[in-house]
Amino acid sequence: MSVEADGEWGEKTVCRVRVLDLKADADGEPRCFFTVWEPVKDAKGGEDWRPNSDLSGTMSIGFIPLFPVYTKRTDFMAGKPPLADLADLNCLHWQKWSDANQIEHVASVPILFWSGFTDGDSGAVMEIGPNKMLKSTSESARLGFVEHSGAAIGANRESLKDLEDRMAKAALDPMVTRPGNMTATATSVDTAKASCPLQSWAWGLQDSLERMLQYMGAWVGKKPEECGGVNVNSDFGLSITDMTLAEMTQAYQAGLLSRQTIWAELQRRGRLSDDFDAEAEMDRLMTEARDGTIQSAGTRFLNPGRAPGTGQTAGAPQPGQGEVA
Repeated sequence: MSVEADGEWGEKTVCRVRVLDLKADADGEPRCFFTVWEPVKDAKGGEDWRPNSDLSGTMSIGFIPLFPVYTKRTDFMAGKPPLADLADLNCLHWQKWSDANQIEHVASVPILFWSGFTDGDSGAVMEIGPNKMLKSTSESARLGFVEHSGAAIGANRESLKDLEDRMAKAALDPMVTRPGNMTATATSVDTAKASCPLQSWAWGLQDSLERMLQYMGAWVGKKPEECGGVNVNSDFGLSITDMTLAEMTQAYQAGLLSRQTIWAELQRRGRLSDDFDAEAEMDRLMTEARDGTIQSAGTRFLNPGRAPGTGQTAGAPQPGQGEVA
């Protein structure tokens, strides 16, 4: 779609279609030809699509500059929305929420009822409202409100919560790590890396962006190694087998992990901010340990195997004590 001048002051929108063809030129070299088609009025007042030679031409490149990024690929240049299930759940949530809102509105307004009144009671017209009084000569006369028990509201609310849980799981599904593709060789089986769909999408995006840079460089006569590169973050994995903080602490106390490794893992999971400084944190912990403001557990975290407050290795003979035979 393009906007063009129409008369001295007016504008009009023109719909055009550009078709790219990869063909051989007169020298037999592959070239990208582009043809611009636009609707033209015919003699009968209808529209006929014809090529516009003034807007068509030949590119200096030997490829079609199109770089697809697939997520849920089904075929060449074809795919499905990766979060289509989440979109369906979102529509269902809107419908349920609308129904719940209507049910709550209706259930919140009680219905007035009476029985046992005669036409002579309280006059011909019964007035309802504040500062009003009703009277009746019948002992069976009753006046009250019919209210909803609210059971349906609670059930609908629980249904909405269940649906929201399903939506949350569907949103996190692309971030759940899964085993990689196993090959026939034992080496590949041993080194198969678990990845999540979102990581695969990030890698695909990085590949497409790098090819785009290379093609743009080729357009101006540069070599691929002169076109730079792109680094797309792909650290999105949420493994269902990730160690908890307590398990990492136990691994540290057992000498299987360093504190820097634990901090790096917590930072990767988003538990620590990106500007977390491990060296500055270590200095603060050491200062607190010297001042005695840190708890004994923290002291053990800093000095595993040492008895808190003694500076001696846990289990080692203390001054004035003899060694156990």
